[in-house]
Amino acid sequence: MRKDLLVLGVILLFVGIVAVSTAANIEEEKIVLRETVGRKTASELINMTDWSVSGNYSKGRRLRLVIQPGNDWMAEPAQGYHYIIVNVTICDPEGDKTQLRVEFRKDAMAVHNLELFSVEIISSCGGLTFEKSNELTINGTTYYWEISGVANYDGVYNATVGKSWGTFGPPEILKLESLVVERSNPYWLVIPVGVGFMVAGLFLLVWVWKSSKHKKRAKTSIH
Repeated sequence: MRKDLLVLGVILLFVGIVAVSTAANIEEEKIVLRETVGRKTASELINMTDWSVSGNYSKGRRLRLVIQPGNDWMAEPAQGYHYIIVNVTICDPEGDKTQLRVEFRKDAMAVHNLELFSVEIISSCGGLTFEKSNELTINGTTYYWEISGVANYDGVYNATVGKSWGTFGPPEILKLESLVVERSNPYWLVIPVGVGFMVAGLFLLVWVWKSSKHKKRAKTSIH
């Protein structure tokens, strides 16, 4: 009987720990406000020395840069896909720069346009905070799903797309968005249930231990 209770206590404790740790780490994001703070089209960018766009941000807002590849961008062939890489520089209000390596891909046999595949940080000077929720791991290297980070200063941020091999013209659209994001935990009700399992498991383990100790003392006193 004691062994059954011991096993049950261990199971309850384990289930409780897993439930609490899992539920506590799951968050959902909801965009409650999306503003376009800077936008340029190919016709506006074509005569510019730099393909850049600027926008004003408040500290704590999420900066998101949208790059729509140009119609005349030529992707380089690879095994199973075509790709093109551009360098992006984001200058913050303090004058410091964040350097990014942005890769676009499309299936080799598909007719659809290039799409953002990954974003890699080359250097960061603190103007933006890149969030864990945006992280993507490929072969042990950390990348990001989108060109996005939280603004650490009030003021104007400037994003520039560098010209590289295959970019035979500007992006079709270059846009800066300012987002207000609300986070919530959809499984918070699981946490008290998990805690209850942990308490029940610990109670059973302590009870079995004390019961076993009490019986050993009783046997010793009889002998």
